[in-house]
Amino acid sequence: MDSIGMSCIKYILFFFNLLFSISGLALITVGIIIKNAYYNYSRFIDDKFYSPPWVLIIVGVAVFVVAFFGCCGAIRESNCMLIMFSLLLFVIVILEALVALSGYYLKNDIDLMLQTKMNETISDYGKNPEITKSWDILQLDVSNHPLVNMCNGTYY
Repeated sequence: MDSIGMSCIKYILFFFNLLFSISGLALITVGIIIKNAYYNYSRFIDDKFYSPPWVLIIVGVAVFVVAFFGCCGAIRESNCMLIMFSLLLFVIVILEALVALSGYYLKNDIDLMLQTKMNETISDYGKNPEITKSWDILQLDVSNHPLVNMCNGTYY
């Protein structure tokens, strides 16, 4: 009876580690998508707002690697690997919470920062090709936005 219960726990732990691996891959994917989606707007964004995608990617890689070790520890039934896995998983959960809190905290500063950066860069429009490209892409994205088109070019 004891071996059946331990076998069940082993496979449950393996299953949850598989879910953590998938969540790690999801964090990596979201980080890459955010990084690529806002690449053209990097001229308008301070560095402190552009770093969260990198944090998501790094944490995603860490989650994936730790979950992989958890899977190996569960299948091999290695006590040392499972204890190390538990400690690392705790650290990763804390890091994820800190990233979420920093995103929520920095959200309030974005409007002011965008106004400041846009006012700084508009004077270089036509002079600096990178800034000109960023402004052109921004104007194209805003003019093609479905909500702007639905409202005849006005914001609500």
